[in-house]
Amino acid sequence: EEISELRFQNAHSNVMVAKKYMRCKGMAISVVAAIAELTGGDAPLSLFLGDLPERSHTSVSAGDYLGTDHVADRPVQIDHSVLQLLSDGREQESQFDIKKSPLASYLYTMLGDIGMEECYKHVIFPMDEEHSRRLLGAIPISVLINILAAIAAVAVTRTERLNRMIEELEAKADASDRSVVCHCKMLRHFF
Repeated sequence: EEISELRFQNAHSNVMVAKKYMRCKGMAISVVAAIAELTGGDAPLSLFLGDLPERSHTSVSAGDYLGTDHVADRPVQIDHSVLQLLSDGREQESQFDIKKSPLASYLYTMLGDIGMEECYKHVIFPMDEEHSRRLLGAIPISVLINILAAIAAVAVTRTERLNRMIEELEAKADASDRSVVCHCKMLRHFF
């Protein structure tokens, strides 16, 4: 009886981690789709995030510009098992998924469980202009500016439109977002 209860708890925990993991991945893809929609329309994912890493070749990716040491502006609740999967990947290679998910990891770290669920309400497939604006509008300005700046560094054919979006957000930013705005301006200096 005790063993079956433990197995049930482990199975339940695994399902909950998998659910959050898939939601985070879906959210990251939806954010990219929304950005694509508002900057010229659909395009290959690699345009916005960079090429998939290969064993013999690694190219620059948006994740490189997001960094890894993220701290949310406010306390957020996260599941560290989910964050580790997003940041470090699964132990075994997969045929259907990339190992690391820097954008999903960044979003989850900055928004937490509740923020991700709130933003996920605006996710539809395929993404249209109205839902794109709603989804991106649900993301804190400082977080969105960092994402746009990282993507602008990779998606060179959309950099001008991405920079316009950043400038509009900078104009809306309040005092708590100022440090991100300064960081973003410094980043844009390089591309």
